[in-house]
Amino acid sequence: MKKKPPTLQELFSDPSKWTKGCYMRDRNGAPTSDPDEACSYCLYGGITLVYGEMSMWASMEVSSKMLDVLLETTPYYGIAKFNDDPSTTIKDIQGLVRKSNV
Repeated sequence: MKKKPPTLQELFSDPSKWTKGCYMRDRNGAPTSDPDEACSYCLYGGITLVYGEMSMWASMEVSSKMLDVLLETTPYYGIAKFNDDPSTTIKDIQGLVRKSNV
């Protein structure tokens, strides 16, 4: 039986689970496209991990909520731009997830 994925808040409560510059990384820090090898995730990778198996629509709804918060509270116009910006920290990611209520 497959293990239930964590919530986004649970996932990103551990800073080692977040990454920049790619969708997901393996335990050696190398980019991977294999979810079974992944140990860290960008925001989109985390959304896919948590909501992707439910449906594409659930992932899109979560992304939309996050984008709304970004547009209201930051100068960023995209989730990937925010995630990968050199000044973005894990605290920023945790705050966005919390404010988005996802």
